[in-house]
Amino acid sequence: MNEARIISCVLAAALLLGCSRRPPLTVGCKSFTEQVVVGEIVAQHLEQRLRIRVGRQLNLGDCLLAHQALVTGQVDLYPEYNGTALLAILKLPFDPDPAIALERVRREYRTRSQLEWLDPLGFSNGFALAIRGEDARAGRLET
Repeated sequence: MNEARIISCVLAAALLLGCSRRPPLTVGCKSFTEQVVVGEIVAQHLEQRLRIRVGRQLNLGDCLLAHQALVTGQVDLYPEYNGTALLAILKLPFDPDPAIALERVRREYRTRSQLEWLDPLGFSNGFALAIRGEDARAGRLET
């Protein structure tokens, strides 16, 4: 093959790779409003910080579908809750100490899937229940 043909082939390959529609980084999220909002915030933050176009695959489904998208490379990252990862994905017992739970999740993700569990985003997603006063009094519920 002559030198001109080799250069042409290399240039053609570079153009094809450069025209790829897939962005260098894709953020995914599960299919509910809070996740879509957090996923979009993460994507916008990465675009600003890294100065790149970030793809989005929002509304992937439940936690197992989102996790599978990460493992298979369909997405590069997605927001997940420590407790959901511990209980639903890793099938490990609950630990009331957040620091211990975080380290267990990190260790298991690294060992089982060769994935890195990043630091928490800095807010707590605790849950509370609301009940009508009449029902709380009738059931003597206080906490």
